[in-house]
Amino acid sequence: LLPMKEIVIRGTARPIHFGMRAINEFTKNTKGNFETNITTTEAIATMDSVVAVAAVGLNEGARLSKRTERYTVDDVWDFVDEDPNLILQIADIFKESIDALTDKLGDLDPNV
Repeated sequence: LLPMKEIVIRGTARPIHFGMRAINEFTKNTKGNFETNITTTEAIATMDSVVAVAAVGLNEGARLSKRTERYTVDDVWDFVDEDPNLILQIADIFKESIDALTDKLGDLDPNV
């Protein structure tokens, strides 16, 4: 499991996680391409996509942390309206997570 990250929203540290499940969910929600989402920055190329991936990452972080809150895209937009810097923080966390994920995928033996 990739390490859990946290992001401070409205003064509260909230878990955010971008693992395989989160990327798959984001890909399904956006009718995108999984490989493109993990090998390029396309998943965070627009504000809409950063907000959409953030909602998935926050929900996955909450799920893995056994927390009950769930977030919608509208919730994330509200957070970003209050603190526009969140867009940059989310994009950085996503990129770090994807880099770690692709490093782990590169270590997989294709003959297994």
